[in-house]
Amino acid sequence: MRYRRRPPTRGETARAAVISAALGAGIGLVSFYLTRLLLAREPLASGATASGSGGSTPTSSEDREG
Repeated sequence: MRYRRRPPTRGETARAAVISAALGAGIGLVSFYLTRLLLAREPLASGATASGSGGSTPTSSEDREG
């Protein structure tokens, strides 16, 4: 199938502008959110674990002993 090239109409140009602006705004919002998440992180102290106790994770028998 072949197409003949013609200049775009005002409506097509306006539609392309609206779509481009919406895509740009969406991409901008996503990049802003991801940047905000990355900048909001705090470094962990050296030697600390995810639980914050600084020790090893208790096993089930250690947990029962209290």
